[in-house]
Amino acid sequence: VVGFASLFRRRPRHALLFGLGALGVVSLTANMSSGEDQGFLLSVFVLVWPVIGVGLDRAIAALHRLPRQVAAIAAFALVVGLPGSQVVKNYARNDHHRETFETDYFDALFAGLPSRTVIVEDQYRTDMAVRYKLLGEGAAAGRDVRLIPPRPNVILAFKRRGFDILAFDVGRESLLAAGFRFRPFVVPTRDAAAAAVLRQRNVFRLESSSVCFDVGNVGWREVTEAVGPRGRIRLRLDDRRPFDASVVIYAGSKGRREPTLAGISGTGSPVLRAEVFAQSEPDERKRLAERIADDRVTMPIPMRDAAFVTRTEIHVNDNGEFVVFGVDLGAETTAAVIRARVDQDDPKRAVVCAHPLGETDTWPAERPGATILPDATNVEFGEGWQAVEHLPDGTPFRWTKEHAVLVLAIPAPRPTTLSIRADPVQYRGRPDGVIAVVLNGHRLESRVLRPGLPILPWDVPARFWYPGLNEISLEIGGAMRPADVGLSPDNRLLGVAVFRIDLNATPTGAPPR
Repeated sequence: VVGFASLFRRRPRHALLFGLGALGVVSLTANMSSGEDQGFLLSVFVLVWPVIGVGLDRAIAALHRLPRQVAAIAAFALVVGLPGSQVVKNYARNDHHRETFETDYFDALFAGLPSRTVIVEDQYRTDMAVRYKLLGEGAAAGRDVRLIPPRPNVILAFKRRGFDILAFDVGRESLLAAGFRFRPFVVPTRDAAAAAVLRQRNVFRLESSSVCFDVGNVGWREVTEAVGPRGRIRLRLDDRRPFDASVVIYAGSKGRREPTLAGISGTGSPVLRAEVFAQSEPDERKRLAERIADDRVTMPIPMRDAAFVTRTEIHVNDNGEFVVFGVDLGAETTAAVIRARVDQDDPKRAVVCAHPLGETDTWPAERPGATILPDATNVEFGEGWQAVEHLPDGTPFRWTKEHAVLVLAIPAPRPTTLSIRADPVQYRGRPDGVIAVVLNGHRLESRVLRPGLPILPWDVPARFWYPGLNEISLEIGGAMRPADVGLSPDNRLLGVAVFRIDLNATPTGAPPR
């Protein structure tokens, strides 16, 4: 304050330069919600330091007008008090000498990496740690280890060259939409301490890359290879401006099945309409022929011979952003063709890929139950989930936001007890939160959230499930950013920490809950 007052009186242009510059960065940081506020504010401190220097200079000049002994005591108090107050206020928060996890983890990871490895870019801090190991310590030690962007063409190029492709949680999840499939990677080590540290963070190895087709405004294209025998695909539409995009899919199958949507993310709400034609019925076969003529589509031979043909039409307006969603056409799909209309003649504005759960059953029909852990790879954690974290004993958990979507594959619908073990974020004055479960559009009874890792059960009738892809949405009341309630500098919106989700077949005659 003293420095700014002095500058405004003597050098107003300098005062405006430092003051408006600092204010601009502060305003930008406050409106970005980036989670990296401390880093951005460094430039504010740089602009304010000269002002502080002017203020200290004016304070020293004022001391000269005091008696010599008083001035000496005041100067000593100023010199000691200014840094001393900073130590008292900030030492505990900045004392990290016992926080050795990152060092221990990356030492153990690099010790066990294969000789030709690429690591997919992840969160900023994780990427910086990897770069430090590679550039600062030379930890590759004669091996070819690289950090690469999460771009499918780049990853496929390294895969063809024989590299092992590894990814952490964020890098893996960014590639699921492109159809890449990963499996947990156990870093080889004989050191028990290193093994314990490695269990604190998930790392995955690329198992297979998906089949994808660019279909934006290219007319009809056969996508049977992406659909697969279980009829599960994922679509991404990316218009440059508000536009009512449309997708039409013809699929041949051995059985009658209404298509469903699952795992919608991005902007917009897709609307699906479907018609199923039995080719053995003359009336339905006639209506199918009329549809085919109107759409000017040529059916592949396997579709002509299919017992049933389903025409699926989807409309969505992504408001110039993007939208991603899964489509389940049903098991025993034999062939499929697709046409996508977007706002520009760019094939990449509409992409269809094999679904990440295209060959996965989360809860196989022969098993009485299934447990979904936060680091599970047989489900899809959609919008509203934070990255996996671990308790000190290695137990994994995931924070949700106020709304979180989970996609899972169930081949055999049945009466189910759905149980969630979760703990809400705790802060002073927090009222009892509420968690609601929405299963495929069916809203289940809300439950009150209380601390202590409660297990909350719901009874789900078989008719709420689909045979195939299903969507579970969690709606959390009382979600809060820890920074807003004084818990920590964490700016993430946190709802509940989910430790496990259990699905168990409900015994016949069991009372509902």
